[in-house]
Amino acid sequence: MVAAIGVSLLVMAFNPTKWTHHFGAFATLGAMVAAIAVVGLTGIRRPQFRLLALAAVAGCATLAFESTNGWFYPGNFGIPWGGAAPTVAGIAVATVFGAATVVLLVAALVVHVTGWTPKLPDLSGRLPGFATPITLVATLIIAMIGATNAASIMVQRPAYSYGQQNLRSLTGNPCGMADEVLAERDANAGVLTPIGNAPDPLVGAENANFTPNGIAGSLTSSSRGAADLVRTGDADNTPSNTGGTGGGTLNAPGVNGSTAALPFGLDPARVPMVGSRQTGTQRSAKAVSSWYALPVDGVRQLLTISVAGRFGAGDLRLEFGAGSGTITPNGAVTPIDIGPAPAWRNLRVPAEQVPRGATAVRVVATITAPSENTWVAYTPRAPRSSRRCRSCWAATRPWSTGVPGSASRASGNGGRTAASPSSHCGGSSPSATSPPPRPPPGRAVTRAGRWVGR
Repeated sequence: MVAAIGVSLLVMAFNPTKWTHHFGAFATLGAMVAAIAVVGLTGIRRPQFRLLALAAVAGCATLAFESTNGWFYPGNFGIPWGGAAPTVAGIAVATVFGAATVVLLVAALVVHVTGWTPKLPDLSGRLPGFATPITLVATLIIAMIGATNAASIMVQRPAYSYGQQNLRSLTGNPCGMADEVLAERDANAGVLTPIGNAPDPLVGAENANFTPNGIAGSLTSSSRGAADLVRTGDADNTPSNTGGTGGGTLNAPGVNGSTAALPFGLDPARVPMVGSRQTGTQRSAKAVSSWYALPVDGVRQLLTISVAGRFGAGDLRLEFGAGSGTITPNGAVTPIDIGPAPAWRNLRVPAEQVPRGATAVRVVATITAPSENTWVAYTPRAPRSSRRCRSCWAATRPWSTGVPGSASRASGNGGRTAASPSSHCGGSSPSATSPPPRPPPGRAVTRAGRWVGR
């Protein structure tokens, strides 16, 4: 069996697949090694060798707790220590096991050199037979995994989490992420209308150095461009620029003379764009747009604005106003930005953050420390017709909620939650020859406003 395990590890080293698959295989091989070790340790009689065995177990625990409690992209939402090594009261758990390893190794050396035999308490009658050092450490790790996943439900509420999805499945709701993701059928239908007859409402009368082509030609996002979405400490990201978020130029100018390619299926002939990036020397820039009318029935889910560039917190704000003739400001909100910069992405404001009584909104953008890498570009946006994914697709055919904006963090899987053909997740049954409709690329957000596809 030991030979089989060794050969398996050697062959796996040449297996070109995901590390998650490797871990799945290691689970089987590791269980075999653990079983052999448990049986082997029971036959050890000499105290120094017992101490060495305990040191080996403590060393393995040190390696296990030295890593993060990280999970596949959506599975990491709200997970304690999702991006950091576990700590208790400010002390790293790995440090405790590491110290125990050193102490046990020193004790084994002392016993071996001096011949001193320590008197250890006899716990054979007090503990069950399966309570060996290996099983106790393994139980601790499994308990921590279960506890942190349970905690993520409370951290994320009312937003999506794997734990919440599993609990809902037990109550007969198999829709998973399809209950949480919002999608737009037509991104252009969500463009707000300016109030008044300003010649360039997107920048208003206070425009300083914002132009229709003030944007970089390439918006390829960096490998660590995303913010820590759910405060797990994990800011690592390997994004792709799906849904037109990588920039580019148009063959013909758009509605306001911009030649910048827009994301998410936005029509340049209908949707304007301005930015603060300049040719040559970069100068400070400021724009206060005209007021844009909010939907008559208010913001029901999210208010979003499509933005590109890198800029500081507070450099772009949405200012709200009330009134039907003269608009009076009644509050301002800094939209949530999860990155990755400088790619196009949707900054959003959850409905509960919109000031009560607001009837209009305008953009206030200020770049006080400009550079070729510090600038902002934006378009007028507001999804007014977002629907749950389960109501967009068929209930009688297999489908999955792939979120293009997050697919790159998990080797292209996009955080998908599959539904069985018999699940009743809403939508109408399509004909046998037509596939279920899909939303435009990159247009997906969560209802609670914590997560949005770029």
